[in-house]
Amino acid sequence: MSDRRASTADDLVQQAIDELYSVDPDEFTERRSALAAQARTTDKTVARDIAALRKPTRSAYALNRLVRSDPEVAARLAELGDDLRSAQESLDGARMRELSTLRRGMVEELADQAFRATGQPASAAGLREEVVSTLNAAVADDSVVAQLGSGTLLRPARWDGFGFASPPELSVVRPPSPRRSRDEPTARPTTGAGKSDSHKGTGETITINGNKAAKAAKGERGAAEAAAQAEARAWARAEAKAEERRRRQSLADAQRAVKDTDSALGKAVQAEEDQQTRARLLHEQLTDARRRLDEIRIDLRRAENRQRKAQQALDRLQK
Repeated sequence: MSDRRASTADDLVQQAIDELYSVDPDEFTERRSALAAQARTTDKTVARDIAALRKPTRSAYALNRLVRSDPEVAARLAELGDDLRSAQESLDGARMRELSTLRRGMVEELADQAFRATGQPASAAGLREEVVSTLNAAVADDSVVAQLGSGTLLRPARWDGFGFASPPELSVVRPPSPRRSRDEPTARPTTGAGKSDSHKGTGETITINGNKAAKAAKGERGAAEAAAQAEARAWARAEAKAEERRRRQSLADAQRAVKDTDSALGKAVQAEEDQQTRARLLHEQLTDARRRLDEIRIDLRRAENRQRKAQQALDRLQK
């Protein structure tokens, strides 16, 4: 019976999580209060869990809606991240460049898809940048893509190259831990776990301390994180060099284009000057032709007058 009650309680909290991280952040607080108040009538622990859920940023909300509307997003990002790491390990530069181009295209496409899913514009200052940065971080880091896939992001992750210069600034909502049955006794540490065992003849005491194991595990995690960060920095440097080569190539192409256009412009200017000279000459010729036409017309009128007078004289003599 206790297990069923715990299961029901967890289901209620999960239902609240699914609803709250699908609504617009402007509606989050009011809806959370309503769900907590509703749960308080039956289970105060569930009500506390719901009330503790944190409001996501607007960019995190867009990403939550993205993965909830398209569950394959996280898997696609994880697969691309695996391919990039494999290319890096094999030092396959061509493959790395190909995958980097694919990554940029996929991230931009998913960002557009995220904003379409929410119906909100991506023009707000920094909003698209946060979404793109988190998607890139998901490609670079398995832990981030797992958190993204939960659909309960609270704030965006920061991505520096292929990996992180520092741990990602990202949190997720964790489902409540299984509740212990009221009839189940509270576990107590065994007496032997903290007992000291003295070696005979030396008086040396070895204390079995759980803190030592925790410190060792923490040290191993720190070493693993340091190795991962070193690997990420190496990839970032390689990516930066490739980007610099592309930038230099683009600069050289642009310089050649400017040189070509300068040449074309010079030719166009010369052609314009030649045409203007020709137009000026034609204008002068036309002016001369019109003046000559006027002179010819005057001569014509004079000839016509002389002809008319001669005809009149002839007519008089014939009478």
